[in-house]
Amino acid sequence: MERGHVRWLRAELAALVRDGVLDEAAAARLRARYPEPLAALRLQHLLAVLGAVLVGVGVILFFAANWEAIPRFVRAGAVLAAIGAAYGAAWRLRWRPGLHPQLGEALLLLGGIFFGAGIWLIAQIFHISDHQPNGALLWGLGVLPLAWATRSHSLTVLSLATLTLYACWETSDTERASWLWAVAYAPAAAMAYAVRSRAAVAAALVGALVGAAVQLVPLLDEAALVVFPALGALVWLGAALHESAAAGHWREHAAAWRLLGALAALGGMAVLTFGDVVREVAGASGAGPSAAQRWGAAALVVGGGAAVGAVAWWRGRRAEAGAGVVLAVWLAATALVVGPRAVVAVTVTNNLMLVALVCALVAVAVRRGFAAVQYAALAAFAVQVLSRYFDLFFDLMPRSAFFLGVGLLLLGGVYVAARLRLRQPGGPVVA
Repeated sequence: MERGHVRWLRAELAALVRDGVLDEAAAARLRARYPEPLAALRLQHLLAVLGAVLVGVGVILFFAANWEAIPRFVRAGAVLAAIGAAYGAAWRLRWRPGLHPQLGEALLLLGGIFFGAGIWLIAQIFHISDHQPNGALLWGLGVLPLAWATRSHSLTVLSLATLTLYACWETSDTERASWLWAVAYAPAAAMAYAVRSRAAVAAALVGALVGAAVQLVPLLDEAALVVFPALGALVWLGAALHESAAAGHWREHAAAWRLLGALAALGGMAVLTFGDVVREVAGASGAGPSAAQRWGAAALVVGGGAAVGAVAWWRGRRAEAGAGVVLAVWLAATALVVGPRAVVAVTVTNNLMLVALVCALVAVAVRRGFAAVQYAALAAFAVQVLSRYFDLFFDLMPRSAFFLGVGLLLLGGVYVAARLRLRQPGGPVVA
């Protein structure tokens, strides 16, 4: 049974026992029959994937170095033969009993890499000139049917990665938002849930965040910067929806949504703590965003904040609802009213807002047992303090005193958070 299926089964056993579908003895027998995947097997899988990537890169570099010396049809035949050999070996190793499914999965990935390389190599062989980013689009869409047929985690991640590459490449090349990316990305993201892979879902979420951020820049210009923290808040909302899902294989993805939402909100807010960035949003160093772009950014932020606040309030999390609304109101105000004279005041307020966001995330993480979110927030605080030190106090404060102070502050924060977590009643700390 696939690792994702095993995790889903083990997550469902407690509910099945509680509902009377199984008794404890039957649940214990199922846990014994389907143990948690071993770390050694995961390491074996990671090494196999790394080996496949290195082999793929090596073969591509070999052909690139000797390309002109190889006849045209030999090149095309070699590309097709490499793809067929990789997929054939993957089928034999992954699905035939008693062999090596991890190695077979890695060879599926190798075949996908050869397929992508073949798109550009065949185009070069036969002098097919077309819009270059379309190669990444064809690559991502081309491996998706095989990912669906084989339920391959690696091919799903490869499809997501290449479609994210297409979003960045297409927008950079044309300086326009690409709606085709969203249409192509949706089935690949759905495939991440279909294969029940936490790594694939996390990759889908990262790709969606990157792609959405890239699409917003040509639409909103510098005003897009105030939308980025709101994207993190929306992802946090997605984590809440996953937690309330009836199906166990949806709930197991809540931790990834929660952590990535926190990181996106912290990262987006951290960008706005730099005076040069606020100056760009204000148009102090150039034309700046238009009034329509400012209002568009404000509307997106307010809509996202309203959605986060409504869902958090509905789930009884009044503090999270209030924090989401306050963040949205401030970001919308930043988009609409910031001007050249308000750059310093807005920058200082953004720094304070980031500190408040860190404190809020740590408080929620300690109360609800989200260890990964807690440490991500503390790490963001450390980066923030270091950034302000190099911006403002590098020549004014002894470096040894600064680093000692920040280090002791962080250690003290971790200690206090750990003590508070130990006093919380209830279950274990989760990611």
